[in-house]
Amino acid sequence: VFLDVNPFQPHSGRASLAFDATLNLVLFMPIGFGLWIHHYRAPIEPLSLNRLLAGAALYGVVLQALQLFLPRRVASLSDAVWNGIGLLAGAAVAWLFWKAWHEIRQARARRTVT
Repeated sequence: VFLDVNPFQPHSGRASLAFDATLNLVLFMPIGFGLWIHHYRAPIEPLSLNRLLAGAALYGVVLQALQLFLPRRVASLSDAVWNGIGLLAGAAVAWLFWKAWHEIRQARARRTVT
């Protein structure tokens, strides 16, 4: 079973590159978000965030390498790069949410103390 967004028209040109970049970015953002949250919520000593993100980036490269063996799929270094950028973007969004959540908790704690 293969998933193809538009199986009857091959993608080519700049529009295809922008579409592929956006798709890779959006698909990997939740992974980066989840890795960031896991980094701070792990009940045991978590791996360093750098190791988690490096592992996830390696995951993107491995996915591209596996596409070499699948019919009708094309491996692309730019896809692996956009996967990594998606991971970083997801981690950045999680950090922003985490920071805002802590600021709200601190503000509530100050309000209850006074």
